[in-house]
Formats: sequence, C-alpha cells, structure tokens
Amino acid sequence: MQKVFVGTLLVVLMAALFAGGLIIGLGVHGPDVTALRAETSEQKDELVSLQSRLSRQDDRLATLRTELDDVSAERTGLTASLDASRSVVRDLEVKEARLSTDLRNAQTQLERTENSLTSAEERSRNLQVEVLGLTESQRDLKVAVELLEEVQLLTTGEFGPNHGDAQLLVEEGHRAANSDNYGEAAKFFSESSKAFDLAKTNAAELTTKSEELADVVPDDLTPTFVESHRQARSTVFAMEAQARTYQAADYLYTIIDEWVETDRPTRSDRARWRELAAMAEDQFELAMSALDEADTWSPGLWRRTEAIRLNTRDWRNLMLGIRFNIIDAEN
Repeated sequence: MQKVFVGTLLVVLMAALFAGGLIIGLGVHGPDVTALRAETSEQKDELVSLQSRLSRQDDRLATLRTELDDVSAERTGLTASLDASRSVVRDLEVKEARLSTDLRNAQTQLERTENSLTSAEERSRNLQVEVLGLTESQRDLKVAVELLEEVQLLTTGEFGPNHGDAQLLVEEGHRAANSDNYGEAAKFFSESSKAFDLAKTNAAELTTKSEELADVVPDDLTPTFVESHRQARSTVFAMEAQARTYQAADYLYTIIDEWVETDRPTRSDRARWRELAAMAEDQFELAMSALDEADTWSPGLWRRTEAIRLNTRDWRNLMLGIRFNIIDAEN
C-alpha cells in the first residue's frame, strides 16, 4: 500500500516539476515560442497549401496517367488497326493484282466473244442467204426430180398416153392389113404417125426443161441430169424416126389399097404411086437420120434404136417390093 502511495507521489512530483519547468521555459522563451508558433502556423498553412497543390497535382497526374493510359490504349488499338489495315491493304493489293489479271483475261475473253459474235452474225447472215438459196434449190430440185422421173419414163419406153396411142394405132394398122383392109391400115398408120409426132413434141418440151435444170441442180446431181437429158434427147429422135416410118407406111398402104381397087392401073396411077413411093423413101431417109442422131445422143440406148431401125428396114423392104411388083410391073 505504501509502495502505491510512494509511486503516486513520485508521479505527482514529477508532473509538478515538469509543469513548473514548462512554465519557467515559457516565461523565458515566450517571445521565441510565439514567433515559432507564428512561423509554424505559416508553415502549416504553406504545408496545407502545398499539400493542396500536391493533391491537385496528384489528381492531375492521375488524370494524365488515365489519359496516358487511354492514349496508350488508343495507340495500341490504332497500331492493331493499322496492322489490320496494312494486312487488308496487302490482301487488297493481292486481290487487285488478281482482279487486274482477271480483268485482262475478261477483256481478252470479251474481245474473243465479240469476234465470235461478229463471226456468228456473219455466219447467220450467210446461213440465211444459204437457207433461202437452199429453199429455192429445194423447190427447183423437187421440180427437177419430178421432171427426171418423167424423162426416165421416156427412156424406159413408157412415153405417156400419146406414145401409147401411137403403138395401139400401129397394132390396129397391122390388124387391118392382115384383114386385107389396106385403106384402113393406111389411115391407122397415118394416125399413129401423128401420135408419134405429138409424143415427140411433149418429149422435146421435157428435154428442154431437163437441159435447163442440169444447170441449176447441185454439182453431184449434174451428171445424172445431163445423162437423163441426153437420153431424153435420144428418145425425141427415136420418136421422130417412128413418126417418119409410119408416115411412109401410110403412103405404102395407100399404094397397095389403090392398086387392089384398080383393075388396070394407068400411067397416071403408076405416076401417083411412084410419087408416093418417093415420098415414102424420103420419110425412110429422115427416119434413118433421126436414128443416127439418137445413137449419137445416147449410145447406151442402142438396143431400142436398133429395134426401130430394123422395123424401118422392114418397111423399106416392103417399099422395094411395091416398086418391083406394082409400080414398075409393066416394065
């Protein structure tokens, strides 16, 4: 307990001493302390001001750092964007180079296409002209084929109704002659001669057409039409020979008919018959000349020509018999 009291007392004494010393110090150094306090107050004010300025600078620095960070970030972004842009530019340059190549190729292709189009248009015009020509040629060719068929009928012996009528009339003439109807025979032979003449005229018209068509048909068909034309021309001469032969037959059977009907032929009768025989001889000469022409135009049809020639010779032999037995019998 005493220890506590003594301790407390010592503390009080020390505090009193300190306070007394302090009071003495303040009394001795009072002005200096006041001045120091004033200076300290100013320094505090300056320190506060400085701290305020430092705080503002810190704020400004923080702002600047923030702005710097933003600028740095923006710079980084711009750098990345620039790099990306450069990459895009490089890609674009590559693409531009490709596009330039493609453009040149396209221009070349376009020029080729334009040339092809021009060529196609020219071909189209030429084809149109050719089509028109082929259309005309087709019509001409159709007519030519039809005509060729008719001409071929001429060369095979089917000469049409006129020739058929002529052959029938010849048969009727022979039938009348075999029945001793010489006057009727002469008439039939005369009509057959006219029928051959008419058939010859029709054949000549076809021959003229075939000759004209030979100039317009395609080259590969020209030989066919030329040959058909020559055969048709040969047929015309063959019909001419038959017409002349049966005209002579008319004269010969007229002589025979008049001779049979005359008991005593007079000189005038014989003179008339001699004149008819001479006319028949002229017809035979014309017939033989026509047959020679027929052979010249188409040697390949010689069998038909030779058959007509033999028939004409038979009629000529009949004329010679008439001369000897009728006309010149009085001598």
